[in-house]
Amino acid sequence: VQIEEKDSLEAAFNYLRSYPDQAPPVRMIPYWTSEAGTRFVLVLKSIFSSKTAADMQLRQLPPNIMPDGKIVSLWNEEAVFFADPFLVSKKSK
Repeated sequence: VQIEEKDSLEAAFNYLRSYPDQAPPVRMIPYWTSEAGTRFVLVLKSIFSSKTAADMQLRQLPPNIMPDGKIVSLWNEEAVFFADPFLVSKKSK
């Protein structure tokens, strides 16, 4: 679930600094395309097994957290990522 996209690292960090502690955790994925240049997408850390589950989470977020929220199932095939967009955090036991 993408909650925001910024065109500069500073804007992405400013968004993260003001992100509420009680909101679901997010991570930043920087990427580059020839069309858009370098972009910084902010996504929920959770990965959802279905569009329905992702849509439910998206609808539960307050509008001030994700004014441009959307579900991302495929990335631009020409995108060059600077972080793994498919990384799933695993808690150590």
